[in-house]
Amino acid sequence: MDKIAAFIANLQKEHRNILVVLNTKHAVNRLFDKLLPLIPADCPLFCLTTYLCQRHREDVLNQIARRLKAHQPLICISTQLIEAGVDLSFDCVVRDLAGLPSIAQAAGRCNRHGEYSCRPVYLIACAGENLKNLPEIYYGREVTRALLAELPKDADLLSPKVVQMYYERYYKVSRREEKMQYPISLESYGPSLMVDLLSSNRQGRQAFQESGHELESKRDLCQAFGTAEAAFKAIPDETIPVLVPYGDGKDMLRKLQSEGGSASLLQELQPYTVSISQGQCKELLGGVLYSVLDGAALAVQEAYYDSEHKGISLTKSD
Repeated sequence: MDKIAAFIANLQKEHRNILVVLNTKHAVNRLFDKLLPLIPADCPLFCLTTYLCQRHREDVLNQIARRLKAHQPLICISTQLIEAGVDLSFDCVVRDLAGLPSIAQAAGRCNRHGEYSCRPVYLIACAGENLKNLPEIYYGREVTRALLAELPKDADLLSPKVVQMYYERYYKVSRREEKMQYPISLESYGPSLMVDLLSSNRQGRQAFQESGHELESKRDLCQAFGTAEAAFKAIPDETIPVLVPYGDGKDMLRKLQSEGGSASLLQELQPYTVSISQGQCKELLGGVLYSVLDGAALAVQEAYYDSEHKGISLTKSD
């Protein structure tokens, strides 16, 4: 990370503003700490991860947008959350090695509005990245790494031919074609595939016939819509929202504790929440986190939320 920080510090001497996109929140925070003492005071360093609550991220993005519009210097270090739905244009982009779609999204934040004829996008590789919980990023990174080793140095990484090569290898290596069928297992139904439940439903047809019934017609609808609905989760419920003391959220949290809770107040606090894993929740409970509303919700101790830069932190903010 020291080498990457030094590389970006040197880039800052040539480029007024820089976007750096890394694969993990941990890497973003590490680079932020390494880079902060290396850049001049007139070049603010911004951090964007989901460790910041929604309102905090909005405020950071607004600050960045204002500085970009005024042609003022800045460096933004972010996870891939900045790669979609954010209309910002930087003079230079640095992207941690990832899948070609992510690289293309990051490159789309460079010279986005065509201010210049051409601007640079750099690919870097963070050593020691832990991507065990991010298999899609891991497989995408490894396929891109293999392509870079095979292709000529002047090859266009985003050409239709190379993109097709990427997807062919990605689905083969990661076996995503099997995962896209959404394997499920319900106690009352056993292992199956979501695709099968919503199409031929072979398992359900077989069970129906073994119970002594006959299908009246081959055209009868056999899909197990109810079973599919019970099994499907668009986003696995593996995170827990915690309230954070950012901005107006501080006063709202105090009000929540002193006057008791209400559904309307909790609703108002939605922009001041951060989702953390269940493992992190267990680790932080009792020290960093405390319960409110008789355990109905969890909140972060003020000393462990960095309102200026990094959001939730495992070390106390100054």
